[in-house]
Formats: sequence, C-alpha cells, structure tokens
Amino acid sequence: MELNVEREAEIKVSATELRDRLMKWAQRNGFACASDLAAAWTFTRGSPLRAIASFDIRQHPTEAVVRHIPDRGTVYCGMRLRSTLAVETGGDRQRMQEQLDLLVAHVKGAL
Repeated sequence: MELNVEREAEIKVSATELRDRLMKWAQRNGFACASDLAAAWTFTRGSPLRAIASFDIRQHPTEAVVRHIPDRGTVYCGMRLRSTLAVETGGDRQRMQEQLDLLVAHVKGAL
C-alpha cells in the first residue's frame, strides 16, 4: 500500500517558530525527527513489523516532509505511507488526510 497526501499552506512564520511547532506536533503524534535542516524537516513513524498486525495507519511506516518557503509565505506539508505488507482499506485515504490536517493545524499554530 502507498498513500500520499500533500498541501501548501499560506502562513508567515519564522523558521524558529515553525521548528518549535513541528517538534510539538511530532511529539504528540508519535513521529521522530529524521532530518532537521534550515528550512526543511523530515519525520518518520511506524514500522513494517507493526504494519503486519495492525489496520491502524498510524502503525505503518510513514514519512512527513515539511518545507518552509518564506519568500512565498507558504509551508509545504506532505505525508507518505508506504507498506508492502499492508492492503489499503476503505477509510485509509481519509485517515491520512486527517493526519495531514493535524500537521497543517500545528504548522499554522492552531493547536
């Protein structure tokens, strides 16, 4: 199974404030920071072994990428779930979209 969702949100925020928001989001949602660059971050969670025994997409290997684009006043957010051992169920795409909605809300400072 492979699911991809992405969005670019209009927001004017400093890289420092954005980083703080992202780290709070990651901690609350079970993600680990895999890459922390000046204006780009990558987060991961889940594992192939957990995916075998679970229909919960939060257990599946997921990567979240966030890029700060200050000259456009936007932040790009994308999430990709990839699990060769899982089969997509009816609500998986909607649940991934909801996970992206949570990320965007944190980026905007709403949560």
